[in-house]
Amino acid sequence: MLRTTGNNRGRGRGTNRGRGESAASLAFGVAFPAAAEPMDVDPPQQQEQHQQQQHQQQHQQQQQQQQPQPQLQEQPPPAHPDPRQQQEELEHGLPDPPPPPPEGRDLPPLRRMDDEKQFRSYQSTMVHFMRWKDRINYPMDYIFSIQDLSRVVPRDVYRWLCFKVYGTDEPGHDEKPIYGTSNSMMSYKKHISYFVTAVNITAWNELTKTGNPTRSQLVNDLIDLVKKKECRGAGKDSQADREFSREEFKQVLDILSSSDDFDRRYRYTTMLKFMVHLIARGDDASHVFASTLAVSVQYPWTLTTTTFG
Repeated sequence: MLRTTGNNRGRGRGTNRGRGESAASLAFGVAFPAAAEPMDVDPPQQQEQHQQQQHQQQHQQQQQQQQPQPQLQEQPPPAHPDPRQQQEELEHGLPDPPPPPPEGRDLPPLRRMDDEKQFRSYQSTMVHFMRWKDRINYPMDYIFSIQDLSRVVPRDVYRWLCFKVYGTDEPGHDEKPIYGTSNSMMSYKKHISYFVTAVNITAWNELTKTGNPTRSQLVNDLIDLVKKKECRGAGKDSQADREFSREEFKQVLDILSSSDDFDRRYRYTTMLKFMVHLIARGDDASHVFASTLAVSVQYPWTLTTTTFG
């Protein structure tokens, strides 16, 4: 039997391990790959690289925070065009006025109005409404027949009133009535009702589809809705006039007095001051004669008038 000397053992073990085989591979006769040895990295150098990366990340985050973020501005909802402009475009785009109606048609028995100007105002509203409804360019002095008025239903009045105050005949829930007021709607309703009541004097009946369409629940609910939106500040701005404040009145006088025009510098300023002293309007102050001026008994340092001529 041959013996292996210690040197041979040492050489064999050293040789086998040098070739990449482990002790387990020698014991079981199976070759296992040896574990990869870790790369030699200097710990101080690795720590320095890690710190540099952290500094770079912090610097980038600070730059992103310093940059102003774009703020999204709320886009206002698209406003509808002015109904008056739409009405003019509609009327200009309509065909020529129809031929004069036949004389034998049935005309409604309208109530007599003593004020001709008031009747023209009522008729103007009715003509504009029927132009929008029928898409026919009726003349302003057109008198609608009983047959024409009988075809008017609450839905027509509702859509036209929406068109007048919202700018569209089918407004959404969030729409604002910025083109008209509830008072103007009630005025339109009254004007249309003047002509329709010549045919139907009772309130609108949904079952029989008869009556006055302006006195329907649909139209009344629309006017109430516009009133609520006006109370919440979502309606048309108030057009009510107010008095001049003391500072505003002085500013008006200063502007007129600085003008080179004779009327503005002397006549208008004198008239305004005279109106203030008399506590009167312009038409009242212009009817005062010099012979009617007298010293006030109650306030001796002021003038008053005995009568207006």
